[in-house]
Amino acid sequence: MITNSRPIRTRLLSRYLLRLWTGYGLSVTGIFVLVLIVLYGADVLEDIAGGQIPVSMLGWQLLLYLPEAIRTVAPLGVMLGVMLALGQLHQDGELTMLTAAGMTPRARLRTGLLFAVMAAVLIFIISAWLLPAAKRFEQVLFQQAARSAEFWGIQAGQFTGLPEDQGVIYVASMDRQGVASDIFVNWRQQQEQEQILTSAAGQFRLEGSSGERSVTMQHGRRTALAANGSSQVLDFSSAQIRLPAPASANRAAQPGAWSWRRLLSSNTLTAAAELHWRLAHALACIILTSIALSLARYQPRRPATMRVLLAILIYVIYINLLNLSQVWIINGRLSPVLGLWWVHALALALALILSRQRRLLA
Repeated sequence: MITNSRPIRTRLLSRYLLRLWTGYGLSVTGIFVLVLIVLYGADVLEDIAGGQIPVSMLGWQLLLYLPEAIRTVAPLGVMLGVMLALGQLHQDGELTMLTAAGMTPRARLRTGLLFAVMAAVLIFIISAWLLPAAKRFEQVLFQQAARSAEFWGIQAGQFTGLPEDQGVIYVASMDRQGVASDIFVNWRQQQEQEQILTSAAGQFRLEGSSGERSVTMQHGRRTALAANGSSQVLDFSSAQIRLPAPASANRAAQPGAWSWRRLLSSNTLTAAAELHWRLAHALACIILTSIALSLARYQPRRPATMRVLLAILIYVIYINLLNLSQVWIINGRLSPVLGLWWVHALALALALILSRQRRLLA
């Protein structure tokens, strides 16, 4: 009995290409993710120095940033992985051997699109579920750390400047529950008035709904100093001062942390922009891979560096147009119905043009 072994060979060769592209794609994506983590770590250290983030959150911040970093650079990593792998096959003559073994260009194209869809599904899972979950968990960690002295940038026994140049604060001691002793606050709520408050004990809190920070002082004294030099002294049993909150304290309010149910039930432009954004990188991965299959055609007299730079340029323009369109939706300058689809359509048109040119040059 004679059987046709060509479909079997094609499947084996397709698996070989999938393994090759996966290896290249993971390697390139891993390098880009590492670069983003280093850059983000520098920003986190700056926020820690400014009292915006407690130092104990450094490790969590880097870990929880991973989903966003992967989503951002994975389309580019997959694109360059396909290009580099196919370029190497062209240069080594293996692609000719694959064709001779029965793998037609159409079969390679189907395999490439299959690889792109697999990568896009993974990116969509990260963008749609893992990243929002990471942002919600990050907010939980901030709420847990909100009562600690390090979250406030306060060091016991030292004067600490308040944000927005609203004064200084001093505590003799402060535990992780926000309970402080011997509190001194020089508070300038208005330019024409300055207040000095002292108390033996107090409590620092973070308001979960508004993200504002406050300190409640017990059994202390308040001295109000006017611009004309007059003063007023008042003893109080309880006094609360609201302090500027760090930008990181209210991250749960951002649509990027919303669940799908909340997004779909919201009729705001911000929610519509977030829905488009969660789909954008997965679709971009498929389209960019299609472009990569055309750009990867090996030409001895044209260096591969130029093709790689062209691919990076296409990615940068593509992603920036997506970002710009998202802002336009939020600002009401772009209809949510059109959304980001016009950017994907432009990129798809470019992929079709390059594919046609590749067939003409083949």
